[in-house]
Amino acid sequence: MTKDELRRRLDERPFRPFKVRVAGNGEYAVPTGDHAHLHPNGRLFFVHLDKGGTAIIDVPLISSVHVEEIA
Repeated sequence: MTKDELRRRLDERPFRPFKVRVAGNGEYAVPTGDHAHLHPNGRLFFVHLDKGGTAIIDVPLISSVHVEEIA
């Protein structure tokens, strides 16, 4: 996964919810554009969790992005 692909997903209008999968089978939902951001240097991806806290993910460890289907 690249920082450019993550930026495209975050900037897409209308926003389409997605999940990022990381090495080790971790998965993080990004239900809105306000739930995540990419560090300016592109190395870290921050996902703000609904239950509080933030997952800080090293971008090279993201193995895939799953875009949610809109019904």
